[in-house]
Amino acid sequence: MGKRVSFLSLLLLSLLSGLALRAQEDPGQMERAFAILEERGEIVFEFYPDNISTVKQINTFLSVDRKTSMGFEAYANEEGFRKFLGYNIPFRLIERQARKKSGTGSGEFPGGWDSYPSHDQYVSFMERMADEYPEICRLDTLGQSVEGRNILIMKITGNPDKHEPEPAFVYSSTMHGDETTGYVIMLRLIDYLCFNYGHDSLVTKLVDNIEIWINPLANPDGAYFEDDGIPEPKRFNLNHVDLNRNFPGIEGSEHPDGMPYQPENIAQMDFLESIYMVMGANIHGGAEVINYPFDTWESLHADDEWYRRTSREYAREAQTMSGPVLYMLDLDSGITNGWKWYPVYGSRQDWVNYFNHAREVTIEINFPKYTPSAELPYFWHYNHPSLLRYMEQSLFGIHGIIRDESTGNPLKASIRVQGHDTLHSDIYSDSLTGYFVRLIGPGTWNLEISASGYEFTVVEDVQVNPGQATRFDVTLTTLASGVNRRDGLEISPNPFIYQAELSIPVSVPGLHRILLYDIRGRMVMEDLMFCEMTGIFIYPLEGSHLDQGIYLLKLISPADTRILKIFKSQ
Repeated sequence: MGKRVSFLSLLLLSLLSGLALRAQEDPGQMERAFAILEERGEIVFEFYPDNISTVKQINTFLSVDRKTSMGFEAYANEEGFRKFLGYNIPFRLIERQARKKSGTGSGEFPGGWDSYPSHDQYVSFMERMADEYPEICRLDTLGQSVEGRNILIMKITGNPDKHEPEPAFVYSSTMHGDETTGYVIMLRLIDYLCFNYGHDSLVTKLVDNIEIWINPLANPDGAYFEDDGIPEPKRFNLNHVDLNRNFPGIEGSEHPDGMPYQPENIAQMDFLESIYMVMGANIHGGAEVINYPFDTWESLHADDEWYRRTSREYAREAQTMSGPVLYMLDLDSGITNGWKWYPVYGSRQDWVNYFNHAREVTIEINFPKYTPSAELPYFWHYNHPSLLRYMEQSLFGIHGIIRDESTGNPLKASIRVQGHDTLHSDIYSDSLTGYFVRLIGPGTWNLEISASGYEFTVVEDVQVNPGQATRFDVTLTTLASGVNRRDGLEISPNPFIYQAELSIPVSVPGLHRILLYDIRGRMVMEDLMFCEMTGIFIYPLEGSHLDQGIYLLKLISPADTRILKIFKSQ
């Protein structure tokens, strides 16, 4: 039986590949592909590579969306499609089906939550919610899209006009403009939180203790590309760029997709760096699975166990709510590691986790990217308990406030879990409040806490229990006189080719450890230097044996721990 299935699969693949080859050679098909590109700026097709290494190569200029039973589905702009043709890979053009207009133009959105809003209705809804619930809501604008539409975000919390010592949680949706289900679900979540605040215990707990941010529509130009009623949205933005391939690459490439950072993404990055983001999720469509980091490489996040557990909890709750409907069961019963699914470079998820030191997953909320409007209430029913419980995760783990011992002023400090943190999984306290959250699985942990100009501190045996918060405050002691005025750790030249000089300011004599890590967090060098007195010491860094790329140099001194990014050129 197994051999028969294998033979049939091979036969089907052979037939499909033949059809795809003929489609590639068919002038009519090629003419149709370029006509769609001229009209929409993007096409969708399925392709059938010989091996996965080819996928990794072309994924730098194609937007590979998902694996299919026989190959991969991808989006391309004209430049990417022309590059793809040079690989002579069999493919099949996928014609997009025109969607029926939502019919919201004559009625008031949201009605029964079984329709998509026009853009004007979307804006009016957000403004109305902020006006009706001013005690917990504040409407803000992250920036503008290519076409000049405002990228709106709603802040929902107990004191929306204040910055309090609490975790910021961010939900964002529809950075791919044709993945619209999450868009409406986020609007309904805003309504649900506001309406149930003070009445539902979980909602009240979340709003009172979390700075909730909800950005329902990250790519307004894509969603409203053709018409105000979303009949034919497109994946890319108005510049034909996939926004989820347009963030800085964690593997060292500044622009993984070869495109300038788009205004939509610049707005997102500026915003996420301006708040004390602890956790979040970015909602997509095209599958039914929770995708956790990393997308870029095989190396796992230090908190991979935590990611798998919390993602599993989301998926299981959604499966329970869907009852007999088979929902959220893709891949490993509704969860997957991003790279294991298929590699993606320049994703938002990786940027948030690696560069912003926060925790974010990608929720693929439904297999058809466009849910018929009448079915939208079902997906809300399946997901809304999971959406609430997932926000609650930001209230667990290790919480506290870091202050200056003598003044009581809040401090921005590095918090690192000994023997655990890698690949930028360490976190920082909020510079305005000193508040920190270290989300982590159950266990007993030692925390290294360091800040420039302060003594290095280790808090030992911190116990974390499931579904609970462990809370404690830390005060840091100022180093000996003159430390706050010392010059910083420096390297010259930077970038360097063969050798560089590391300038080390020593404020406390003693043993100094010099560690060098590559971009994946692997230690490639370790050395010791004993300094008998204070002053500036020069350490010659030999780098001729190193590969080209970005490295992190970590200096552990009797006073503190400092990290410096260095660049090795050819």
